[in-house]
Amino acid sequence: MKPLSHYLAKELTLSQDEEEIIAYGLFVFLFNGASIALMMSFGLILGCFNKTLLFMTVFIPLRLFLGGYHSSTPQKCIFFFTTLSLIFIIAVKYLSNSFPLSILTFAAMMLSLARNHQTTHYKRQPVLIVSLLSVILTYTQSYHYIICLAILMSLLLLNMNIA
Repeated sequence: MKPLSHYLAKELTLSQDEEEIIAYGLFVFLFNGASIALMMSFGLILGCFNKTLLFMTVFIPLRLFLGGYHSSTPQKCIFFFTTLSLIFIIAVKYLSNSFPLSILTFAAMMLSLARNHQTTHYKRQPVLIVSLLSVILTYTQSYHYIICLAILMSLLLLNMNIA
């Protein structure tokens, strides 16, 4: 990434600081792309690519807006993310639309709303409320449990960070 960021900085006549920012941005882009590609590959191998795609489509924006636990190194991050995502993707493959999962998701969201209110993370509340509405509004849909699992994974990471 250094050669590419150096080339871009030279072509765009950027400062050393701006070159480092480009290098970091490229690293984050490639790292996140590799993580997503790895998860989609697992979904393909497990025969649930479409469900994995829906799961990741719900999970990634929630993770970006809610934040949560962060590993100390990129290697730990990809290991933790891959392991946890794989568990949830296997659950997506074998679970069906169920009332207990909806109740668990609802309870986790209420807990998260309460904890975020106490820790003054007010920007997270609208995201949690929209997530809650999506759980309620999709209850009769066949993909409801996938949305619940993606929200649960996001809430797990969020609450690991707040504790």
